[in-house]
Amino acid sequence: MNNATHKFKIVPLMIAAAVLCESCFTIQYTSAGMVARELRPLAAGERDLGVCAARAREIYMAEDGGLVSAVEGCGYNFSEVAGDFFYQISMMGDFALVYSVLMNNYPELAHPPAMPTMNGFRRMADFTRGAQAREFLTMLGRIKAAKEISYAAAAGQLNKTIAANINPNHPATEQGPFLDLASGTNPVVYFRNLSADRKYLFVDTDPFVIAYLDQAKKILKVEKNVEIIERDVITLRLEPDSIGTLRMKNMGSYVDVAAIPDGWYEQIKESMLPGGQIIIEFRPNKEAGQKNNPIVLKLRQLLKVEEGGWGFKWGHFADNVFIENETGSEVPGLYSINTVVIFTKPHLAGGRVHTLDEIKRPLRNTSFTSI
Repeated sequence: MNNATHKFKIVPLMIAAAVLCESCFTIQYTSAGMVARELRPLAAGERDLGVCAARAREIYMAEDGGLVSAVEGCGYNFSEVAGDFFYQISMMGDFALVYSVLMNNYPELAHPPAMPTMNGFRRMADFTRGAQAREFLTMLGRIKAAKEISYAAAAGQLNKTIAANINPNHPATEQGPFLDLASGTNPVVYFRNLSADRKYLFVDTDPFVIAYLDQAKKILKVEKNVEIIERDVITLRLEPDSIGTLRMKNMGSYVDVAAIPDGWYEQIKESMLPGGQIIIEFRPNKEAGQKNNPIVLKLRQLLKVEEGGWGFKWGHFADNVFIENETGSEVPGLYSINTVVIFTKPHLAGGRVHTLDEIKRPLRNTSFTSI
């Protein structure tokens, strides 16, 4: 990345340079503070994936050789199991649930004598800091993306449309930038159906997720209008009138909502284009509701929904179409599928839908700086 060709600013993280597994990827941190990140696409075939898998195994062998040996003693490839483990963590978050899924996916892990301990996987879940952990997670993300996307494509699972039928034919939500916070690996199922008329920004802080999404956008050839940003969403700041759609799917399950400052909500509000929408989506269970509804309630108050400010509705998606609730309740409930909450910024005065050029004032570059 450089300022001449990319419009994202990231606060200084490290003044150093590191080449991690030359066959896999390169990460560079410049003295200017811009993250110069180039994940070189893997060549066709299994050889390059094998190189990365071997390096991931080598790294974790030095960290916890007992877990590596136990997994392999059950007849499994360690890098494949580890990649699936972190993939499930990115999807579900809850360790106990992830561990249960892992035991179901790899049943021999649950049987002695080579049976790995739950604490062994718990320690691996905590292996997320430092250069070695970054290299380990990045390679696992690339490997998992290559395999998962091939499987998903064959199963016809890459045909979903992101935020469909919510505010059709409005320039803000048709052409204004789409920002997805705490993205996880899930957005890959939408990559094939992204609009060519808008920019899509996916933000996450997990090196595994970043590598997974970076690899996916190359495999699915959507580099032109997709940016993957490694960033803590709590320290995110956007310029005013710069975003058409802002999506938070299960964000409360991965971010400490109590630690979000009031200024974060205020600048989210100001970043939206007239007619733009904030979409909050969360899982259909009580715990997810408890973690995500505080975000909804904070925005309801800030956006003056009760006083006739921003528009508000909630419901769910069915076959990629938004279905609004029919209960009359203004408090989001829990469905058997994900609950979806939508805030819509008022249009400009004048009684008509303005063009993007008219509403962007002008549309500034989206920037990521310390809040």
